[in-house]
Amino acid sequence: MRIELKWAATAVLGVLVLCGFALINGGPIVYPDTSNYLGDGEQLVRLTTPNNTRPVFYGLAIWFLHWERTVWPVLLAQGAVVVHVIYLCLRTMEVRLRPLPFLALLACLAALTPLSWHVSHVLPDIFTGVATAALFLLGFTQGRLSRWEIGYLVVLATACICFHLTNLVMGAALAGMGWLAWLLLRRRGVPVRPLLLTLPTALALLAHVAFSMALYHRVAFAPKSPPHLMARLIADGPGRDYLRAACPTTPYYLCRDLDRLPATENGILYRYMSVLSTEDGYRIKAEADDVVHGTIRMFPLQVAGHMLLNTARQFVTIGALTELDMPWWHMMQHDHPYLARDASNTLQMRGAFDGDGLDGLNVVYDAVALASGAAFLGLAWACFRRRQWRPLTFMGVVFVALWANAFACGALGGVFGRYQGRMIWLVPLAAFAAASVLAGVRARAAEARAPAGSLDLPA
Repeated sequence: MRIELKWAATAVLGVLVLCGFALINGGPIVYPDTSNYLGDGEQLVRLTTPNNTRPVFYGLAIWFLHWERTVWPVLLAQGAVVVHVIYLCLRTMEVRLRPLPFLALLACLAALTPLSWHVSHVLPDIFTGVATAALFLLGFTQGRLSRWEIGYLVVLATACICFHLTNLVMGAALAGMGWLAWLLLRRRGVPVRPLLLTLPTALALLAHVAFSMALYHRVAFAPKSPPHLMARLIADGPGRDYLRAACPTTPYYLCRDLDRLPATENGILYRYMSVLSTEDGYRIKAEADDVVHGTIRMFPLQVAGHMLLNTARQFVTIGALTELDMPWWHMMQHDHPYLARDASNTLQMRGAFDGDGLDGLNVVYDAVALASGAAFLGLAWACFRRRQWRPLTFMGVVFVALWANAFACGALGGVFGRYQGRMIWLVPLAAFAAASVLAGVRARAAEARAPAGSLDLPA
């Protein structure tokens, strides 16, 4: 009983540690998309049509936490999920930590990686890393989880994948990895459950399809989302070249402003399109698929090259950044007064994170990511040599998920630090787990080599 109370207290303290950035800030970190998610949840609860510029599932899930009163329960719940998933990952790899060292690990991840930054956001970003860990647990820890834990992880992973469209890409990549691992490793006795690993992605895809068919009578995951891929292709160059070739015969709306389009994906979406009328914006979105397909058909190699380059750039781009302009804040104050009460007097709203306010923090994040990445590769090789498959598969899942996330975000949207930063904390976690497992192996080997009956005498 005392042990259970001690671990319960550790979990509570761990949640507070992971919410540390929000506590320092004096409230939640908010982002322009925060308003979209909150609004969709409120509209669904009122049985009205959501805006649906982003998937609606996160907004609906967190409504039952904030009740339009305060968003602090959302942050605490996000921290609790992360604490539990980290605990399960370590437990299934037989990394035995007492409460104080476990709390120290959480504190290191919160201070040295963007983990606390993303837990403290009212955004679904943190659940990309959670989905990765949950899928590892479902696919590669056979016999280490109870039935209720498996059921909980299936629900959790499905929800995480529903929360953001890029998580569908990552989930599909990990499902493919699971089936490949099953084909290659089953003869070596490595436990792999590809069906269980694939199930959450399949359920999430089904949920997206069912929701869009019920509401729009067609498959449309986020029908009012900005045309990210079209803007990405134009910013990279092939899309602009296609429009120059197609405009004389195809009167796309963008043809009238082709020479004045901004050079960046964000500039096209949020500077150029933001000043257009609603009707003109809808026309551009309606033409986006034709522009994307035409660009790929005309310049397939150039498009592929840019996608590979943007994936590689996203893979190494991490960092914390605030992008909340005052117009967005005024809109949040009007639409979500409970959020305004929580965030109105925070360091973020006083401009403490603007400009170079986060530069020092990002230097720490970059240095830790680089050092832990180097340790990650060395420890993966050591695990392979010693046939420690469970930490090795965890590292493999993290590696594949990082590349899938980099492709889904960088190649199909834009290269931004928060996209890779939302899951980079898994790298030092996986390295720590692998080092702990290897240390345990060496300790057991040394114990086995010790002469029978030998005594350890004080010096």
